[in-house]
Amino acid sequence: MYPIKICFLTPFPPKEDGVAEYSRCLVDSLQNKGTTIFVVTQNMARKSTSEKPSFERNVRIFEIWNPKSIINQFKIFRQILGMHPNIVHIQYGPYSGYGGLLGEPLFLLLVLLKLSRLCCIVTLHSIWLPQEVTSRVYEKLKSTFLSKLASIYYYFFMKIFLKSCNLVLVCVNFNRSAIAKQIIELFGLPNSKVHQIVHGSANPISLQQKLKAKEKLGVKGKILLCTGFVRPDKGYEYAIEALDSLKKKNMQLKLIIAGTPNTMEGWNYLSSLKKQGKKLHLSGDVIFDTRYLPEKDLLDYFASSDLLLLPYSRRVGPSGPLAIAASSGLPTIMTVDPKFALSNVSPFVKLVPPKNSKALASMIEKMFDDDQTMEKMVNEALAFSSKYSFDEVARQHILLYSSMLTNEAGFPRNF
Repeated sequence: MYPIKICFLTPFPPKEDGVAEYSRCLVDSLQNKGTTIFVVTQNMARKSTSEKPSFERNVRIFEIWNPKSIINQFKIFRQILGMHPNIVHIQYGPYSGYGGLLGEPLFLLLVLLKLSRLCCIVTLHSIWLPQEVTSRVYEKLKSTFLSKLASIYYYFFMKIFLKSCNLVLVCVNFNRSAIAKQIIELFGLPNSKVHQIVHGSANPISLQQKLKAKEKLGVKGKILLCTGFVRPDKGYEYAIEALDSLKKKNMQLKLIIAGTPNTMEGWNYLSSLKKQGKKLHLSGDVIFDTRYLPEKDLLDYFASSDLLLLPYSRRVGPSGPLAIAASSGLPTIMTVDPKFALSNVSPFVKLVPPKNSKALASMIEKMFDDDQTMEKMVNEALAFSSKYSFDEVARQHILLYSSMLTNEAGFPRNF
């Protein structure tokens, strides 16, 4: 295997973004595998609770990406040509943070890369299906016409965008994901062009770290954790309702909601959650930490908790918190839309229907009443973390890159 040069175009720390953190972990693992890595990212010279990452070797970072500028794509292209990479790899999720409404400026870069015959891969960290776009836009604008127009625009943009890449990776939490197949069918892509990659997990958290984190937090009783960017589709109100019903049964529980809103809609949602807690007389039982958490503080929350709750009210992309839960040995309850039924989740995850606080409360109670099952789920989480570590994710990327460069088939599809 000859040395590989990879150019990543991606959000990157200290940008407060889940894709940025994923890219940092992937680059950190790839640098130890005989690769040369260039990271093209946004300007990091701004206030942030996160620190700029540093790497031991083989990684250079270029802060030249301005997502809002069409002209900037030419600057990025010139820089990429000067790097002489084998692969250009874009970490992408369709939203306005990539410029325009969905990242439209990137399309110009894709055209330039295609004309120069550079191999381009895109990893999808989230994807909306057209019917989901219709529903979401209608919720915001209350206009049937505009919601349908948005769905049509989204469909054609994504179809052209994905067909412009040499390969599409779909980032998922579990193997054999239904969403990868749906992308193939919906956008008319060849089976060979779409692969899935399981979101990596960090290094396991030791028992000693767990005990220290519990002591540091100083909270008695069982701890339920909700974490991630605070926004309405996270369904935290159902976790608060579930906590209320369980407290009425004299269960000693605390709910930690740790994460910051990243939109005005998110801040309004946070305010409604706090009002909900006060109305239910749970102010002392629901703990809010609205910072963008430094990695150490985030891991402390995972290490000190007994259950992770992911009560999402609609389908979202791969869950970073779920990957951290695996490395923390933290049993998890998550919701799933029946249209996207999952039969392939790891045994450390229990499923409940969305927007159903009674089902959520019932599952929490059932799990805390069964110590044997909880212990088994802890072990399953750690086993999952070991199987899908970022080191393994990096290894799969190397196999993929090598296969692309030598035109060999056989990279495991896993769905």
